[in-house]
Amino acid sequence: LFIGCGDANEKPAGGEKGKLLVGMSIRDLANPYYVQIKEGAELFLNNVVGKGNYELTMYESQGSDEKQINDVKAFIARVEDGNGILYVDPNNAPNAAVIADLCEEAGIYWNTTWSYADGIYPMDYEYYVMHQTADNVAGAYETAKAMFESFETPGEGKIVAVQGMLSNDASIDREIGWKKALEEYPNV
Repeated sequence: LFIGCGDANEKPAGGEKGKLLVGMSIRDLANPYYVQIKEGAELFLNNVVGKGNYELTMYESQGSDEKQINDVKAFIARVEDGNGILYVDPNNAPNAAVIADLCEEAGIYWNTTWSYADGIYPMDYEYYVMHQTADNVAGAYETAKAMFESFETPGEGKIVAVQGMLSNDASIDREIGWKKALEEYPNV
């Protein structure tokens, strides 16, 4: 992953001499989930790249597609000679297509988590390293069944489903999962 991240003797734009620039594009650090992602990234970077050998910048989209794309452009503008990597949780799936083109043109290695645009796959790009996600259909299905069985009268009750962002792959897949479970529990 770090091959081609620049010569340690060169000074990358916006970073100190020899430091790997790491960008993380997320929704916001008010969410404990993203705080844990940031802490995990720091642990990884400290152990693999070495404390003091990288500069981590968090970009918080606050749910705005436009802000996320502009943040990615700002990160790319700071990187010289491939001395940067980018982690992206696309605010909405279509953002991944735009970001793929931006990173490919800039020669920046990057990955997505949770959402990706239809037809945009890591193996089709030189710099798109990977996409990571859980099986959200299965997760929502199993969670819904466990919840339905935990009701005072197992398999009977009422629920309210609060969806996430409607163009977010995880939200779409979770809806499929809980609807599948509802089909098996007609008294819910």
